Amino acid sequence: LGVLRVGWIVARPDILERVRGIKDYTTASASNLTQVFADWALQRHEFFRRRARGIVARNRRLLGEALDRIPALHLELPDVGNVVFPHSDVDVTKLERLLIRKYRTVIAHGRFFAARGFRDHFRLGLGGKTPVFQRGLANLRRAAAELT
Repeated sequence: LGVLRVGWIVARPDILERVRGIKDYTTASASNLTQVFADWALQRHEFFRRRARGIVARNRRLLGEALDRIPALHLELPDVGNVVFPHSDVDVTKLERLLIRKYRTVIAHGRFFAARGFRDHFRLGLGGKTPVFQRGLANLRRAAAELT
């Protein structure tokens, strides 16, 4: 469902009316079918919320266990959220390149984020299928060890 890009707005009726008047000019490719799928998903919100929370909880637990085996990474693992920004003792640019080239694993370098001091951090998402996440963590451990 992540590819469904539909816009929703909650506002006063007068604002909704103004927005409705410009929607056709700013929404180039939202098909009626996309709207139907989005509506279907919203009607099943509770199912998707429970599913997402389960995935993130499993992956957060796995990350917590993996951090003990990756001494080059440091993180106070939060109890909530689906994205973390570990600090890396190894050069994040080199880590990123090695992960992509050798392990076909992607991280988002801290330089892509506006906060100061994130050049020695990277973004790591906790979503996605758990077996894929586990492989990514194993690849991260191997790559960090190679660069240490």
